Amino acid sequence: MIRRLVLCFAALALTSVLPALAQSNGPYLGASVGVASLGAKIESLDLEDSVAWKAYAGYSLGRFIALEGGYNDFGSHNYASLLDHKIWGVSGFGILKINIGPIDLFGKLGMVYASGTTNLSFVSNTSTGTGAAYGGGLTVNLGKLGIRAEAEWFDVSEVGKPVTATGGLTIRF
Repeated sequence: MIRRLVLCFAALALTSVLPALAQSNGPYLGASVGVASLGAKIESLDLEDSVAWKAYAGYSLGRFIALEGGYNDFGSHNYASLLDHKIWGVSGFGILKINIGPIDLFGKLGMVYASGTTNLSFVSNTSTGTGAAYGGGLTVNLGKLGIRAEAEWFDVSEVGKPVTATGGLTIRF
């Protein structure tokens, strides 16, 4: 009798875990919006924060590892209506995550290719470069939909060092 009861509980536990394991693997898409601050290339100027957005796609390789790539628009950063500095970038990350119930805590490390254009009156200059990118955040999973909040740091000395705080939605397939 006890043996059957243990087997029933084991089967019940296994059936409740299988859907979670199935949804932790596979592709996902997402989009986020937030704010970007710029560690300015022109160190002596205090450039304004700007609205930032991003779109990303990834592939979860299991409960703990994912690969992700995306496009970031770091917005337009202004100084006294004289200078306008716009930055965008394409990034790739390796992600480590910890699952705590419906919440995924994650850290990410990768690279970014970024381009920045500075306009000052009638003069314009465009710079490009690559650098390190890292960040972290959390996703609250609601079935196939996830609500995501994260912070990211990008270190591209040629165009600036944007820092973003964003929130958005992720959908898993």
